[in-house]
Amino acid sequence: MDMFISQDGGPGSMDKFPVDLEGRAHTYIKHEINLAPGQHHHFIKSLVFDVLGYEALILVEAASLTHPQAIEMLHGLLTLSVNTTTVGLVSINDLDNSLFIDEAAFNAGSLRVSIETGHLWAYGMHVSRYNAIKPRLQKYYDVIKGKDYRTLDAPPLRDAVQGLLRAEGMPDNIPLSQDSFLVHSLLKAGYTQRLTTLLRLLRPLGWHGAFQQGEHTLHKLFGRHMYEGEVTRPAFVVEPGSQEEQTLKEVCTQRLHRLYNHFLGREADEGALNSYLSAFVVSRLNGVELVHNLLSSEEHKAYMRARMVEGFPEEQDKAQGQRVQGPQAVIGGLHLASLQVTSPKDSSPQEGASRQSSPQQDSQQQQEQQQQELRPTVISWKGGGVQKRSSVAVVYMCFERADLVRQAFPAVLLSTGVEEVDIIISQDGGPNSMAKFPVDLEGKPHTYIRHGVNLAPGQHHYVIKSLVFDVLGYEVLILVEEDSLIHRQAIQMIRELLVLSMTDATVGIVSINDLDNSMFIDEAAFNAGGLRVHIETGHLWGYGMHVSRYNAIKPRLQKYYDVIKGKDYRTLDAPPLRDAVQGLLRAEGMPDNIPLSQDSFLVHSLHRTGYIHRITTVLRLLRPLGWHGLHFQQSEHAFYKLFGRYVYEGEITRPAFVVEPGSQEEQTLKEVCTQRLHRLYKHFLGREADEGALKSYLSAFIANRLNGVELMHVVLGSDEHSEYVRVSMASGFPDGRKMQEQGVQVALAAPAAQG
Repeated sequence: MDMFISQDGGPGSMDKFPVDLEGRAHTYIKHEINLAPGQHHHFIKSLVFDVLGYEALILVEAASLTHPQAIEMLHGLLTLSVNTTTVGLVSINDLDNSLFIDEAAFNAGSLRVSIETGHLWAYGMHVSRYNAIKPRLQKYYDVIKGKDYRTLDAPPLRDAVQGLLRAEGMPDNIPLSQDSFLVHSLLKAGYTQRLTTLLRLLRPLGWHGAFQQGEHTLHKLFGRHMYEGEVTRPAFVVEPGSQEEQTLKEVCTQRLHRLYNHFLGREADEGALNSYLSAFVVSRLNGVELVHNLLSSEEHKAYMRARMVEGFPEEQDKAQGQRVQGPQAVIGGLHLASLQVTSPKDSSPQEGASRQSSPQQDSQQQQEQQQQELRPTVISWKGGGVQKRSSVAVVYMCFERADLVRQAFPAVLLSTGVEEVDIIISQDGGPNSMAKFPVDLEGKPHTYIRHGVNLAPGQHHYVIKSLVFDVLGYEVLILVEEDSLIHRQAIQMIRELLVLSMTDATVGIVSINDLDNSMFIDEAAFNAGGLRVHIETGHLWGYGMHVSRYNAIKPRLQKYYDVIKGKDYRTLDAPPLRDAVQGLLRAEGMPDNIPLSQDSFLVHSLHRTGYIHRITTVLRLLRPLGWHGLHFQQSEHAFYKLFGRYVYEGEITRPAFVVEPGSQEEQTLKEVCTQRLHRLYKHFLGREADEGALKSYLSAFIANRLNGVELMHVVLGSDEHSEYVRVSMASGFPDGRKMQEQGVQVALAAPAAQG
């Protein structure tokens, strides 16, 4: 074969070809001007077929790393196709379905598919096909010649190309590129099919360029894998109804069941299986996307959560006769038996038993005395439309997102002990504010404040604290933001943790954990646990504060309020407001590169006053709903990929306690986390976690800086995981082999939708 290098010209072009060809025969063409893809492709075909008289063209784009035998395969497929009347071109498959294919048997195989199926990253074409559509290609060239091809999807060039499509009897809503016009020209000429390789014999590298997206996005859609073995026989076509097609379907079915068993604990249902097989044999199944969909499904998350507690099937044989049946817990809507963990005092709750004392309390009497300080006192006090019945105010902050309020606020009303606190709804005002509060309070005592103007978060938070502590004289503020769907005992937990914090001069606030690390925690033993962590650790989506802490930082909060008062808070990160707030930070001895929000200023004010810690719940007792709004301007998928959707749904079975550094509870927490990290690695990578990673995870975990959701995504997105799945899909996963030997099928129903 003769090798040509056709390099487009123009200001952005490479000065010289960057690869040493080591004396190999080739022709190098560097165009003087920038042809852009449309004219460049037309030029190549005209040069190869019209000027130089070649019989076949094999084209490889710059961003395609091809298999050593890819060109040989295209040549072989061209030979098979030339005498057919329906095949217009041959191509390397752009999709990676190798997980579902016996690579040893089908490395030389191809499928006869629709001419429009797949990208033309590497393809072959015979001169007879070119001649059949040459007049059409010339018309496309005449329309785009001399135009800025980057404006292809905008008028006037878009309108001109769409006019050509209509004139040629093609749909005008198809992509307008030269490749799209090529395949539709072949289709109009009667070439309705292409041959495409079964295996992907190239690795796509072009995550930047025409795709205009990140590397992660491209490889999430197309994957990185290409077949790296040898093509061991001449090219052949898997014909419909043939024995080869039957074998292909049988292997695909077996491996789809294997994949489902590994990730969902059950076989693929018949409807999904039929859909997958139909798409597979016409090269429209994207195996990479299928795996991503399974891994991001709620069913997979529920299965993983259950198996992280009980062990995966490959572990269960070892555990027979050794495992002690633990107490029942409700996890993710499923009733599961948790592993029994023994602490110095057996604190595992018995089913139906009353809540027991915490080993962290000096005595039951001391705990009751501390709780009495925050217990409500009924006071006949009225003023400004507020009836004060308690020393604890629970404030629900909201503004405009009625959809979130409808989901989240009923959980506040249904909270345990809600009758012992005063509920205040503080709704920000302004043009976008909700016309009325969208939840029926069913006659429950509450105070509803709708502000006359738009305070925005900065002033709104300040007004709430000043109202609760300075005006109304409450001892405790518990604040819940509108986009937090809280656990029914979350408010109770905050109250109890506040009691514990009053004897610790370093704790400024208590909060609900914003991170979900439940996979690595024995929820039965630690559902009432708190961690003493750095004051700045985590969002303040649900938190509690005592009046003594407020009074200690009140002058600082007043200064922040004075700076932002009357300003457009949406411009907080732009001058002049940004500069003013940063000036205040420097004046108060705080770093000026921290977030400028009111929550950030609050925790740094506490830190400067000596309150260097917060107590945060071990488990996440809220579900974050706020993927849209002021702080998170991103898609729902991106938000939940970072934070996850899970909230602990079981019962909090004992009084709140703090896991003290060096305690037996901390040791137990670490041991369970270690066991489950190994379990996670074993299931997804086929090995245990290495010592360095383990130490790093544990340090972050105990300081509440480990994001279990993010860790899962990192493991699942790793090349090591992809390779492990690829190998195991062929040989069988350890759990699959064990189940096959025992004749067992593990089934786990998906939990009912929550919220």
